[in-house]
Amino acid sequence: LPIHRFDPSTNNWPVAGEAKLKSDPEWADGEIWSASLLALVSTAQVAAPTQPPLQDLEARIYESTKQIIANENPRTVFLILGSEAAPYGEVAELTRVSFEEQGVEAAQEFIPDVSIVRERLAVAGDAGDLPDCIVLIGVSGDVDSLQDIIVEFERSLYVYNEESGYLEKQAP
Repeated sequence: LPIHRFDPSTNNWPVAGEAKLKSDPEWADGEIWSASLLALVSTAQVAAPTQPPLQDLEARIYESTKQIIANENPRTVFLILGSEAAPYGEVAELTRVSFEEQGVEAAQEFIPDVSIVRERLAVAGDAGDLPDCIVLIGVSGDVDSLQDIIVEFERSLYVYNEESGYLEKQAP
């Protein structure tokens, strides 16, 4: 079976070799019953987001949570972590600890995509079980799509900005 590997420098698919899938463990993974082409696409390494040094990050998160508490006076905060990759896992932990040190209960949940967050918030809101404030950290998708739910249930939404290192208000 011929193997073609995508070459991003030429935007072409040159032949990179031939595989005998049953006998070549380097290429064999699972079973292919029938194929006329095996294409491998290498993806470039995704650069980690630019982030402030850890000490600055801690200070910015603490400053952000202090500001959220001053503005919103929440009793409970819902931290939604969308990715455990750096720096998001660290930011979520710093945020949770910072809120709790200031006397605000912080529940944390892993939800990777905004569409799932939307469903989760709608269900919690309908059940009357929505925390006072929602904080998204590293969640993928269009955050603006949460605007109507946030407004409907009269809650505030903050999103972690990886460039500034702050939790920034998105709605209302």
